[in-house]
Amino acid sequence: MIFTSKRTAMIQGVALLLAVALVSTGCSFHRKKYENPITKDTEQPDKVLYDKAIKDIEKSRFEIARLTLNTLINTYDSSEFLAKAKLAIADSWMRQAGAEGLAQAEAEYKDFQLFYPTMPEAPEAQSKICEIHIRQMEKADRDPNNALRAEQECRDDET
Repeated sequence: MIFTSKRTAMIQGVALLLAVALVSTGCSFHRKKYENPITKDTEQPDKVLYDKAIKDIEKSRFEIARLTLNTLINTYDSSEFLAKAKLAIADSWMRQAGAEGLAQAEAEYKDFQLFYPTMPEAPEAQSKICEIHIRQMEKADRDPNNALRAEQECRDDET
């Protein structure tokens, strides 16, 4: 019993010393402000998707970029990056080139003009359509259809 009472007295003494130390240093037991680790130093998920897709386009990973951009478009329907994502899809097809790539790029640029006619990038989309048809032109002694379409699209670019 003597051992237990000495131990209890020692614990009480330590507690008393601790209390005196806290009071003398002016420490208080206020709660810390809660910091949300999710929002701290993070970006919006739609911007993260857009940035990732742009990096994939720059590294010629066009399919992955288009999947990422379509995810952005379908998931964040009120995002500020919708128009840019639509234009980036068209640009990815243009960079991919080839007959299929240029045809898809033209369709995407025309969609962009249809959905976002007042954006500053709309004339840029029209000039890209003109460029597509210029790329498809063949030698002068061949079928002139691509040259005629290029001329028409470039005239539309001027208006």
